[in-house]
Amino acid sequence: MITFDEKIKGTVPSLVVFEKAESNENIKIEELTDFMENHYGSRLNILKIDATHDQRLRNFYDIKFLPTWILFKEGEELARENGFKTKAQLMEMVQTSMP
Repeated sequence: MITFDEKIKGTVPSLVVFEKAESNENIKIEELTDFMENHYGSRLNILKIDATHDQRLRNFYDIKFLPTWILFKEGEELARENGFKTKAQLMEMVQTSMP
């Protein structure tokens, strides 16, 4: 099994969403992440982190708002956005990491 750290350190960009478990908003987040997975396929990793249960990652990445979206490539944080985003906003964020 590939760990979180291995995923974000890879050459394939990773879009990580820190979210609150069992929230009414998870349906919207699920729709957005499904769209991104379908649109980018193997060119983008999508990781969803339950920030209410993973306090270590929440503290390490200084997550103050949920949801928080962070784009990583080769272990480097390329972009960060707080709150709900549209498909277009997420696509714009991800495009910065694509060749």
